[in-house]
Amino acid sequence: MDGHFKLQAEQMRAVEDGSLDTAVGEHPDRLLTADLLVLSFPMWWFSLPAILKGTASGLLNSLRQTGGALAVALFGSLLAGPGGGFSLDGMRIGLLAVGALLPATTALSRILLPRA
Repeated sequence: MDGHFKLQAEQMRAVEDGSLDTAVGEHPDRLLTADLLVLSFPMWWFSLPAILKGTASGLLNSLRQTGGALAVALFGSLLAGPGGGFSLDGMRIGLLAVGALLPATTALSRILLPRA
């Protein structure tokens, strides 16, 4: 074996070689034929386990950063005029876009989000 032990590579090798334990090999079939799958895990301080919380946090954070980068790129392109300089018309278009999107997202959140 070269270097460090790699669990996924060893599992793939065992599947390809046919040396995977039969008890382990039965589990995917059980999952695929199940009508219902219940995932049970302990709660830590009325929250998710750290690994699930970290995954959700990483996903939401990357989406937030992507949205911010797209917004900066969009408004930067609106502000830049045809010659690459500042454009007052581009600023007006950007402000009109924000002025239209803000009430629209506010109305959608009031409609779609449940009220307590």
